[in-house]
Amino acid sequence: MYSPIVILSIYLSAIFSPEMIVLFCFFLIAIVFSLMVLRKIKFKDIFRQHVSRGIQASVFVVGSTAAAVVLVQTLKHIFAVPRPEYMLVAETGYRFPSGHAAVSTALLIAVIVCTHTLYKTWITGLKYFITAWAIILLIGVCISRLVLKVHKPIDILVGMLVGLISVGVMFYIYKQLSHDSTTQNKNLG
Repeated sequence: MYSPIVILSIYLSAIFSPEMIVLFCFFLIAIVFSLMVLRKIKFKDIFRQHVSRGIQASVFVVGSTAAAVVLVQTLKHIFAVPRPEYMLVAETGYRFPSGHAAVSTALLIAVIVCTHTLYKTWITGLKYFITAWAIILLIGVCISRLVLKVHKPIDILVGMLVGLISVGVMFYIYKQLSHDSTTQNKNLG
């Protein structure tokens, strides 16, 4: 019989598995694509001022998460570090870096970044509430991977770094595209 901490870790790992997060992102892509078709928005215009913040936030979150998935899977196959011998749950594939940590970091940090950059007029308390819950969930997911003994701490740290890098790259792209649209709007006026 497992302790409550192990059971909670199993649930957190299942909910925030890379497969579940990718499924969530495909759902977001379907919604965004449908809205873009209905509103006749071209993809190159996604970060322009006339596009809703919800669409922009969804593209930012999906882009960050997709970058993390690609990067972490590439690194796993480059390093090919086997899983530990004594795991509390059965896991397959390589352990370094942690896919759960990378993808959860990308998803949750992207949500935090969107909350603080795209939604500037939101109530401050709501922003901090979302931020606090995202951080608590991120810490919980990362600790759950250690509790289940499927990763070493270095796997988690590098996974989190991969997630942060993917959000950083997406933020850079967002800034470039939104800056280009601002410059074009000024030139037209």
